[in-house]
Amino acid sequence: MSDTDTGYTREYFMDGPRSGLSNYNNYHWMPELTVPMARRLVKVLGEQITGNPNPAILDFGCTRGYLVHALRQIGFDAAGFDTSQWAIEHCHPRVKEYVSNTLDLSHPYRHIVAKDVLEHIELPELEELIPRLWEATEKSMFFIVPLTDENGSYLRDEDENDPSHKIRWQMDEWVNFFYQTLDGEPTVWASPHVPGLKPASGEMLWSTGFFKITK
Repeated sequence: MSDTDTGYTREYFMDGPRSGLSNYNNYHWMPELTVPMARRLVKVLGEQITGNPNPAILDFGCTRGYLVHALRQIGFDAAGFDTSQWAIEHCHPRVKEYVSNTLDLSHPYRHIVAKDVLEHIELPELEELIPRLWEATEKSMFFIVPLTDENGSYLRDEDENDPSHKIRWQMDEWVNFFYQTLDGEPTVWASPHVPGLKPASGEMLWSTGFFKITK
């Protein structure tokens, strides 16, 4: 799939507001933000930064691989996948061998995470994708998505500025989707705010959904 097909080109990540494609502007490596976020994420996943074997974490929708790089910096075996050929070709140079446009689910990951990704996927594809990710997960999946009001409008105006957003749900609709899509007895934990993972969720409560789905 080419960037023309996905829409996630250089303009999407580097000049989004002007091009009308996204809110990304000069998207670059910011360790002062991403490394603390990575430390917070692994704690939310239930891992210790020291003292445990390094779990394999897949960042689904990794863009330029910055979270993958941050996770590896703090000692975790992380990999990334993204549909954007431009983002992978222009990833952080330290993670070139760990990120790809090919989704490899042939071996299990301990955790799979996706931040601001699932809302970009058409519902039929999402219904097929989530069970595949679940089968490739040993412990949990963790997702962050923008939420809407009862009329389907995103609570944050910024989320309306990305024409590639496809899913417009409130928190309970996401929870119901996960329960209906997954076999077995998953535990779905949901919250409108997790400190340290997305500051905007604290500025406008219920504008963001955080979901941890555990086996």
